[in-house]
Amino acid sequence: MQLRRSAIAVSLLVLSIAAQAQAPAAPVGPPINPNALHVALSSLLLASVKASVANAMIANGRAPASNAAAKVGAPDYLTSNEISHIVVGAGGVLNVGFTGAVSPDAVAVTLTPKLDAGRRSVSWSCVSSSIPEIAKVESECRYVPAAGH
Repeated sequence: MQLRRSAIAVSLLVLSIAAQAQAPAAPVGPPINPNALHVALSSLLLASVKASVANAMIANGRAPASNAAAKVGAPDYLTSNEISHIVVGAGGVLNVGFTGAVSPDAVAVTLTPKLDAGRRSVSWSCVSSSIPEIAKVESECRYVPAAGH
């Protein structure tokens, strides 16, 4: 009787392991508050930094490479309840970090400008390597896992 129970337990364990191995792996990411993420990405704070970068690109034909060159505040000064910092980097690329209101884990998005000199306009692409469900929250954003993930 004891041998039969052991055999059943081992069989159930093997079946459980096999079922887990066959189940498709869903992207696992940090817990996200989608409403707070949406508020951050549509905030006036972020919009004003994007406008400053776009204005510099249109006026100068090239992107600013720092917060100072974009004529915006220092990264840690550009904060809100949802945004921890906004860094203007090379090519006018914005790195936007989020607070615990968005996620208890450090998450961010990268916004990359593209100048259309003929139309004198700038469009933006949005990518996150830390928020798998970013496109569900903001349709113009996409998730691109970091190298090695």
